[in-house]
Amino acid sequence: MSSVFFVREGALKENVARLYKEISRSQVEHFGCDSRCKVVLHVKGRELPEKNGQRNGYKQHINVHLASSDDGRPQLASIARTFCEAVERRQMTPSDITPHLIQRELGDVPDPDLLLRCGCVHSLLGYPPWQIRLTEIVTLPTHRNLRLSEFLEALAKYNKREQRFGK
Repeated sequence: MSSVFFVREGALKENVARLYKEISRSQVEHFGCDSRCKVVLHVKGRELPEKNGQRNGYKQHINVHLASSDDGRPQLASIARTFCEAVERRQMTPSDITPHLIQRELGDVPDPDLLLRCGCVHSLLGYPPWQIRLTEIVTLPTHRNLRLSEFLEALAKYNKREQRFGK
């Protein structure tokens, strides 16, 4: 399983150690142990230590990617600028610039299947548009004191949606 958490200000990216601690605490609270599955946090440009163990010899894990507005349009603009300069210096040609090359430069953040947008403002400002083009968006009233029942209800809404991809 892979998840992407986008927080515009980057608060999650700045508090990785605290996030690991909260994930472990939550696993104990909800599952009775902290080694139910391994959680691997990914922050662009940083190597993070892997936390949590494995169960029954089977390496079950959840990949969590932390993203902020720095990973949106500014990053794409920087990559485009770099490519333009390389073409200008004749280090590459425009035909060398492919979607695969751009994706490689952007990094290995997966396209999320579900985006939980919190709050009453219906805006995708700052979200990386090339990664959420096929993402189902479910709106929650707030992120404060989010209850498990609200989270499960959002997952149930997602589960009932039918993705047709232009069909």
